[in-house]
Amino acid sequence: MKRILLAAAAFAVSAVVAHADPYAGYYGNTVNITSPDGTTDKAYVNEDGTWERKNSDGTSLKGTYTVAEDGKSACFTQTEPPPAADQKPACFPTDDRKAGDTWETKDDKENVTKWSITEGR
Repeated sequence: MKRILLAAAAFAVSAVVAHADPYAGYYGNTVNITSPDGTTDKAYVNEDGTWERKNSDGTSLKGTYTVAEDGKSACFTQTEPPPAADQKPACFPTDDRKAGDTWETKDDKENVTKWSITEGR
C-alpha cells in the first residue's frame, strides 16, 4: 500500500510539472524585441491565449496562441489585421522565462534579435 501511495504521489507531481504553464512568467509583463536594426517592438502574452505586438512604427498585431499538449512548443496565429491567406502560425519551443530575463536569437543569416521581459505593461 505504501508503494502505491508513493507511486501515486510521484505521478501527481510529474503531472503537475508536465502541465505547468510555460508562459506564466510573461503574463502582466512586457516582452521587448530589439531587431538587428535597433528598433524595439513590445509584445504581450495573455493568460487567455491571446497576444498583442506593438511595433515601433506604430502598427500593431493581435492573435491567439496554443501550447502543445506536451508543453514543449506553442504556435502563435495572427488574427488582426487579417493575415495573408498563405501565412502559417509561427511555432516556437516554449520556455519558462520571467521578468528580468534577457536572451538572444539568430535568424538564418546570423542576424541577432535581443529579447527581454520587463515587469508590468
